[in-house]
Amino acid sequence: VNQIVRVDFALTVGVLTESIQVEAEPAQLLSMESAEISQVIGSKQVADIPLNERVWQQLIDLSAGVSPGAPGESGSPNPVNVNGQRSKANLYMADGLSVTSSSQGRGNGFNIPLDDIQEFSVQAGAYSAEFGDVAGGVINLQTKSGTNNWHGSLFEFIRNDALDAANFFSNATGQPRNPLQYNQFGGSTGA
Repeated sequence: VNQIVRVDFALTVGVLTESIQVEAEPAQLLSMESAEISQVIGSKQVADIPLNERVWQQLIDLSAGVSPGAPGESGSPNPVNVNGQRSKANLYMADGLSVTSSSQGRGNGFNIPLDDIQEFSVQAGAYSAEFGDVAGGVINLQTKSGTNNWHGSLFEFIRNDALDAANFFSNATGQPRNPLQYNQFGGSTGA
């Protein structure tokens, strides 16, 4: 335990018999310009991941350093704690503007429809000076830009007991599945 072992050995140079040359563009895995820890949730994830009641803030939980907030904690419809800070310590931005509500104790006072979100990032540490008053996370949301044509979407999300799997413990005791009938309709339109 806690012992340093040293073994000296020498390698001899062998004969070169084959040469392989690999050329590729280096992948940018690390940000060399900043030390911040951040993750971008793109439009494909926003559209494809099923969300209860279509609340986009649930996707913040996918980022590193984020844990769900305590039930009843003020801050947003889905309070999150970033790097151990309370949800009141987070900064919410939409299209580069702060939308953090000071009347709710630095809570998230906005709710943008899921269909209007292009992407958002969750920054969890080592911020630049522009976020100097933030102890928690910085959630920076980018909405979709407009076009010259009208677009729209309609949706219906169905959750009911006919589509649910049986609960193992209910099966073991002979109890039927709990009844559930939840339909959520909606739509969006814009240019």
